[in-house]
Amino acid sequence: GLIATKMTKVTTDNPKRRDATIQSIPLGRIGDPDDMAGLSLYLASPLAGYVVGQTIIADGGLLL
Repeated sequence: GLIATKMTKVTTDNPKRRDATIQSIPLGRIGDPDDMAGLSLYLASPLAGYVVGQTIIADGGLLL
């Protein structure tokens, strides 16, 4: 999914592009780096000790 970073400013700083993007995301917002950090911490923790060979999509429900 789209994450608000310096690399995506061309979309996130443009109101028309940003609003069109948000409308296509079921969660109703653009992701932020903290969303990715949480997923990364989970995968690096013992809680994910039995998780192997998975594709985890963090896109706010866009691919639902």
